[in-house]
Amino acid sequence: MEQENVLKRKELGMRSIRRSLLNSWYDHAYADVEMSATGGRPRLLASSIEDIASRLFTDETRRTMQLKQDWPRVAGAQLAALTSFGGWEDGVLALEVRHSAFLRELRDLEPDIRLRVNTALGGDFCRQVRFEPAGSRKR
Repeated sequence: MEQENVLKRKELGMRSIRRSLLNSWYDHAYADVEMSATGGRPRLLASSIEDIASRLFTDETRRTMQLKQDWPRVAGAQLAALTSFGGWEDGVLALEVRHSAFLRELRDLEPDIRLRVNTALGGDFCRQVRFEPAGSRKR
């Protein structure tokens, strides 16, 4: 019982802070609209951004953005030192290779790279990895 009261007081305090911030940013009437639209509960910015992104971008575009951002982690230090994200279209990942001498050696790693990419994206999205000399892609 006491635990419930502590949680309710904490939630009321958070609502009060949120209402105060909204009143200072907007006028009183708009703050009330915002409070009622979200049930008065604070929401993590990350979940709001995810909701907006899901409405603005296709799943493939979102996967492209995720892969481009996460490429050094997905690739690992050695592979990331040799390659950079070149593009993603219809399940084909294009990697720009920093030096042409590595093109042939990297082709042998294609199945492993594809597995890493699919693991990072959480599904079987990457069908092929294409290696290209750095700077050869049209921008």
